[in-house]
Amino acid sequence: MIQVHGHIQLFGWFGLFIMGMGYRLISRFTAVKHRHNWFVPVTLGCAVTGLIARGIGQAFADEGTTFTVLLAASGALEVVAVALFASETLRALLLGRPDEFGYKPF
Repeated sequence: MIQVHGHIQLFGWFGLFIMGMGYRLISRFTAVKHRHNWFVPVTLGCAVTGLIARGIGQAFADEGTTFTVLLAASGALEVVAVALFASETLRALLLGRPDEFGYKPF
């Protein structure tokens, strides 16, 4: 249960905060609109579903293979969420207009 609690604290609180603020602020700083409107809800849905699946799957992992599959699915969902966020953030950073907004890409 300590691992579940730590994972939910890190990815749930910190990770979702970074994703939310990143989606909100990076598009404003770079003046690049999101490519698709469905990116943000899908990212949030994958991340939250992955967190819930991780909490249930790891808490009952000793009970059987159903919960082991749930653990694997939670990892896949979280990877999809991070990949969607990273691709959209990287796209905005690369396409941004640094001269007009005083933005310097890393």
